[in-house]
Amino acid sequence: MFVRRPKMSEAVDANPWAERFICADDKLDVEDPAFAEARRAATLKRAAGGREAWNAWARRMGRLRDDLPGAGRDFDAWSALAHADASSGHLSSDLDFAAFDFPGTADFSNAVFDGDGWFNQARFSGAASLSGALFCGDAFFEGAHFAGPARFDLAKFNRSAQFRTAQFDALANFAGASFEGDAWFRSVRFAGAADFANTAFAGEAAFSEGVFLGSADFSDARFSDTASLEAAEFQQFALFQGTCFLSKVWFTNARFDADADFSLARFSAGADVEGVTAPALSEGGALEAFLKNASAG
Repeated sequence: MFVRRPKMSEAVDANPWAERFICADDKLDVEDPAFAEARRAATLKRAAGGREAWNAWARRMGRLRDDLPGAGRDFDAWSALAHADASSGHLSSDLDFAAFDFPGTADFSNAVFDGDGWFNQARFSGAASLSGALFCGDAFFEGAHFAGPARFDLAKFNRSAQFRTAQFDALANFAGASFEGDAWFRSVRFAGAADFANTAFAGEAAFSEGVFLGSADFSDARFSDTASLEAAEFQQFALFQGTCFLSKVWFTNARFDADADFSLARFSAGADVEGVTAPALSEGGALEAFLKNASAG
């Protein structure tokens, strides 16, 4: 009979559902076809238990992580057990992830939120994927913190999407997403690249007072209603190539610390560029041409 290593024992104590996947050599068998489904069931059961129970588990997993090296068998086992999996299924309106701590990676890809999706003040320590997710109700991510890459590419928001004051420390990928209601990104901080290429905004879209520390890509995005980027700050290259603004857009008091490309962009109802500052404006560059044309219009 083998003696379980202390760290594995603690990890299994925090995740009793994984007991049957421990092999005789004290290794977690993540290749077992039943492992992923068991982990998904455990994720949903824990979430149904509410914020207090979830965050108690998250704190316990966090303490285990702090005692582990950044690589090796124990870390791999921890990563597999800390992973939250709610992908590719229907999530009832009773589930509320507001103020949840996700100690590892989180996967909500292709999930269907039958009601509102509540993630306001949630904290994601690892990579988070909501790629292809469908929000049938409102989506609430106000004040959420994404420490790792966040994927919302091809996600569909049937009603309003609320991201006010959210923080993205790495890549924020919304490429190809569809916002059928209003999209509120006011005062959001994008520390990594922000990708909104080919994104469709059917309702009002607000990025006012947003801070883009990395590159910002809105190429071929489509804004059907009014759009606001008032007092937004672009510290790296901003790409608006082929962007379509069908209603008026406001760049009032925005700041561009690098150049921007507005080639082939369409402004059906005009653009307000009053008070725009561009300290590093290159003479004859794409940003200068856009500002001159918008001011003349």
